[in-house]
Amino acid sequence: MRKLVTEAAFTQGAIFNGLKVTDSLTSRGIVISARCDLERTKSRYVLCLPVFSLKQWIEYYGNDLIFSQKVKGLLSEIEKKSKGLNIDKNVLDTFPFESFKRMNGSNEELLKLVKCYKRKKCDFSISFMKKERDNLLDKVFDNRELSFFFLERIHDKGDLNPHIIDVSNPISIPTNVALDISRKINRRKYNECDLIKSYLDFDGDIIGIESTLLSPYVEFLLQKFSSYYSRIGVEDISSETKKDLKEFYNE
Repeated sequence: MRKLVTEAAFTQGAIFNGLKVTDSLTSRGIVISARCDLERTKSRYVLCLPVFSLKQWIEYYGNDLIFSQKVKGLLSEIEKKSKGLNIDKNVLDTFPFESFKRMNGSNEELLKLVKCYKRKKCDFSISFMKKERDNLLDKVFDNRELSFFFLERIHDKGDLNPHIIDVSNPISIPTNVALDISRKINRRKYNECDLIKSYLDFDGDIIGIESTLLSPYVEFLLQKFSSYYSRIGVEDISSETKKDLKEFYNE
């Protein structure tokens, strides 16, 4: 289990509510800037990462990842179920679903697959999509997925409450805004400050530090963040070279 402690301080590892990811999406956030940057105002910005509940993450991000992995399989299944109907991808992209439904209403399995494709949204009652979701969650839970960091819970006590930190989506908050926030944790309303509301959107206009991720897990998160942005693309060894290399074992 990740080590957490309840601590009302806007510091590295602090998990707080109300981080604006987009104009229409708000999540929890976690501070990853160095403690000295916050204590001594060394940096112009405080860096945070979004923290999503597992359900929220599946809805906004996981669904797209799974769909992109399985769209070819989905089209293959549609082709099998529609054998003899002469349906191809171009027809699916342009033909209205309601018209398709009127023509093929008796083929419920085919309709489910086509609806999934047209909406570009996973249907986890489809076995191969459910399996892909389970495989992805296994990777996330084991922290083998490079762009995400898994937390079993966000409070130091209580039942399991899975959350996922999006390593690939850092959000900067101006240090002066962060310092203003740190002075008002759990006790001030924010209806008077438009600048703060450009970056944060609190339930009930109150900020709360829910917990702080402790060492060594906060360092593990930072290592993952650094690894994600320090990746270097290099050319793979050619198949011919691999074949030549294997010959060393045949001598």
